[in-house]
Amino acid sequence: MRRASRTAERLRLHPVATVAEWIEGARPRTLPTMVSPVLVGCGATIGAHAFGPWRALLALIVALALGVGVNYANDYSDG
Repeated sequence: MRRASRTAERLRLHPVATVAEWIEGARPRTLPTMVSPVLVGCGATIGAHAFGPWRALLALIVALALGVGVNYANDYSDG
């Protein structure tokens, strides 16, 4: 019983974020700014006849993950 009360107290002090809050923290409206450099790079590789769809997909995933991570870190540092 004592453990349950400590968990309840911890949740009162630090409420758990909802899924909507996580999505809001990712700032979806900034996603196009993360995609545009990847599209430019894809255009350059197509021009050089070196385009690889898997590399483009991985670059897109990394760009989005880094951008969302930076947004979360910014929100965290703002308090």
